Amino acid sequence: MSNPVLLPRSDGSSLVLHHLGGSGDRPLLISHATGFHGRCYLEFAEHLSPTWTVWALDYSGHGETTASGPDVNTWECFGEDALIAARHLAPNGGLHAFGHSMGGAAVMMAHLHDSNAFAQLVAFEPIAPPPNDQFDVANLPIAVGAERRRPVFDSADAAIENYASKPPLGVFARQSLSDYVNYGVRQQDDGTVALSCTPTFEASVFRAAHRNHLWESLPEIDLRVDIIAGVIEEHQPSNFAKGVADRLPNGSYHLNSNWNHFGPFVVPAEVAQLVDRLLNSSVI
Repeated sequence: MSNPVLLPRSDGSSLVLHHLGGSGDRPLLISHATGFHGRCYLEFAEHLSPTWTVWALDYSGHGETTASGPDVNTWECFGEDALIAARHLAPNGGLHAFGHSMGGAAVMMAHLHDSNAFAQLVAFEPIAPPPNDQFDVANLPIAVGAERRRPVFDSADAAIENYASKPPLGVFARQSLSDYVNYGVRQQDDGTVALSCTPTFEASVFRAAHRNHLWESLPEIDLRVDIIAGVIEEHQPSNFAKGVADRLPNGSYHLNSNWNHFGPFVVPAEVAQLVDRLLNSSVI
């Protein structure tokens, strides 16, 4: 894996872009989920490399890309990050992308700002929830849970063992879990390691998902978007994934009830096989 590429952002900081491998003629951008980072997908990318040259960015406040502040109120910064990466990898437009959760939404938001940047998106349970006036964003369970996350561990190995012992990360493939930790922590002066995506920042990202109004904009997105969903569960993105696909002018829906929201980390080879097939298919 080569050294990361640093791309300038509007606030003067750098967006970090990683080359995950591959020798194909076409670049593929991996757009990661909330709380994760680009190199979480190294194992997943191994199964795409023969076809694609695979790249992954670290969004603001994730991995090696620093955040402008301790929290976010909207997802506009993530859409901007996706567009910066796309224009670097495909200056003339037409980039292909795989987006996971928030990452799928970020690519669609980027498309709304530049309809030529992307040619196709395969999105695994993208976050574009339908409006719900009764929703209590302040007490959003996933955000409250993120705020309670342990932020510091004695070592990366200690963090891996901790996560491996319990859900939801306990079902991850071992390499994917190791990559999540080893590339997603910062070494502290006292020898401990701290999560690069802080619990406070992660929680704010979850809450901001319900302020981005992407659902209302879906009919304006004429990009080809192939939506993948795992088992349909209440209070999970899989529950509204088909609705997202139906609202997209060029959307398609692909269900596999054997997977959950973390499919790219749990069964990376299986998910990559479907993603590769969709990316290489000329019709929906």
